[in-house]
Amino acid sequence: MRSDRPSWAAVWIVFAVTLAAYFIYDHYAAPLKALDDTQPILDMRDAGYTANEAKTFLTSIGEDRRALYVRTTVLDTIWPLLLAISSALFALRVLTVPWLVVLVTFIPAAFGLLDAIENVSILVLLSTYPDVSTSVVTFAGYVTRTKWIVIPMAFTIFFCLPLAALWRLWYSNR
Repeated sequence: MRSDRPSWAAVWIVFAVTLAAYFIYDHYAAPLKALDDTQPILDMRDAGYTANEAKTFLTSIGEDRRALYVRTTVLDTIWPLLLAISSALFALRVLTVPWLVVLVTFIPAAFGLLDAIENVSILVLLSTYPDVSTSVVTFAGYVTRTKWIVIPMAFTIFFCLPLAALWRLWYSNR
């Protein structure tokens, strides 16, 4: 093994921790997501949202669920960043061409960064409620739309790299 590559154990552990973090977030956020199918949480609105839609949503969920939204937003920041790290570790192990490693890790990294920016914006909206800033909502909505463009590619990379790793391990052990 080259010394500039992470160990397979570290790669698989980070992958497992990423999946666990996602499932913990998803379980913890379920009461918030199940509130109303016609009004998904702001993070889940792939077309973004207006200031009026954001304020209406934040009003409709009430104080207890706004507090839950703050806690789930913190959890929601962790797993996308882990997804980016896990993808990078797999890329470093599986890919041998440096520019390809950079190219493949860019999308998951962009997803993690966009999600973190979106979450900070949502935390600002939650902390300033009922004074919902149009400029913060516009920015957050733009970041949310952009994140949803990147998500399919980030998830494809996240799940294909472990498959490539398994194939590579199997092929090298034949």
